[in-house]
Amino acid sequence: MSPQDQLHTRGRGHSSPAARYFLPLVCAVLVIGCARETQDAPPNDRRTIVAEAGAGADPTLCAMLPDTAVELLSARPDENDLPLTRIELDPACPRATVLFTAGAHIQRTYRVPMKAGQLLVARVRGESGPVALNFDFPAAIKPDSSNFGYSVVDSIRVTEDRDVSIRVALIPRAKEAARASRVLLTVLARP
Repeated sequence: MSPQDQLHTRGRGHSSPAARYFLPLVCAVLVIGCARETQDAPPNDRRTIVAEAGAGADPTLCAMLPDTAVELLSARPDENDLPLTRIELDPACPRATVLFTAGAHIQRTYRVPMKAGQLLVARVRGESGPVALNFDFPAAIKPDSSNFGYSVVDSIRVTEDRDVSIRVALIPRAKEAARASRVLLTVLARP
């Protein structure tokens, strides 16, 4: 055996014909598996948060805002890269809680499909900073500051079947205030 052949068989190449075929096969399987996972993921421009099924849920509890001490436990994280997310409520228990990270003065919009005559109630709570909440209009602070604070509750009665836009923004009032904060948004629909 020549010195060149000895170098080739001592870890500088594949001496077995099976190794030449096995490694490309494993790589191909991994590439196909990763591609299939990305196809199943919803695209960011149509991100939807579906409320957990209310099977066995107490109807009286579903019509009330959850206790703030346990609200975080039922929150669904919103990891959407875009500032627009759709929330679909379960008719059996039309209530959902969403957790997201808000940046200062960056408005996030949540669209909730509603039926005519329903009342949409929303509560938003900023963990490290005050937030503003508005329906269908930009999340700006009203002159009476009724839609601004660390915890804000508001509601709107829907007169026709439509998507209601809930707009939330973290609005720090002082220079030393937090520039980012976790925010909890809970929505529920009442007849």
